[in-house]
Amino acid sequence: MTNKKIFRFIFVVCFSLLFIIIGCLIFFPIYFSNSIIIPYSLKPYDICIKYPDAWNIIKILFIIFYICSCTILFNKIFNFIIKFPCFNKDKNVYLTFDNPNNSLALYVGLSEQSEEIYIR
Repeated sequence: MTNKKIFRFIFVVCFSLLFIIIGCLIFFPIYFSNSIIIPYSLKPYDICIKYPDAWNIIKILFIIFYICSCTILFNKIFNFIIKFPCFNKDKNVYLTFDNPNNSLALYVGLSEQSEEIYIR
């Protein structure tokens, strides 16, 4: 493994674990509650008593999705941080071109003949 992959793994695991621990502390009372009233129906009901199996499945699915979303989020944040020019020392991220008119131009890309295309 390269240094970048090791650093990515450490970054994602550390920050994911940090947010998972914070999430567990925040949602701890909900996980182990014996009574949760759902008032958004015609007759409010206690989901822990009336539908205990559904409540356990909802809790398990929440934990799984919370862990996956933390991991994906910090992987994307790592990708975003690495794309900054200060971290990209081996690549030239700035485009320069000769503009004789000194007008504003937007670089679009390359044509099929490898000519640069600009919108002026």
